[in-house]
Amino acid sequence: MNGAAQTGYNVYGWHHSGATNDRETEVTTMRTIGLLTLACIGMAFPLSGGAASDSMTEAVFPNIRSDLPPNNMAEKEVLEKFGEPSERIPAIGNPPIARWKYPDYVVYYEWDRVIISIPIDGTGAQ
Repeated sequence: MNGAAQTGYNVYGWHHSGATNDRETEVTTMRTIGLLTLACIGMAFPLSGGAASDSMTEAVFPNIRSDLPPNNMAEKEVLEKFGEPSERIPAIGNPPIARWKYPDYVVYYEWDRVIISIPIDGTGAQ
């Protein structure tokens, strides 16, 4: 190409317009392929339901401290073992995700099960 904007089909057979050179078209194509790949991986490993998601959640977000409610613990068990939270934030979304705030950590629930417990670092960040 001569560097001027052209309209037509690239080497992959996809219509393009506005690309100023082959490199720009290639980068855009690779980004698209990368995003499609990530979307396919996301569909293969959903974040809710099933044993695969539990192990994936634990691998990505392991409890940093063993004194926090573990993943998959029921709300009732958390209340029995850790007591009443200082604040309960109602569930939103589908699936419903709720938060219980304790003085030094926050527990996130999907339905009635712990999906992650996150310590608060002292600055108020969660």
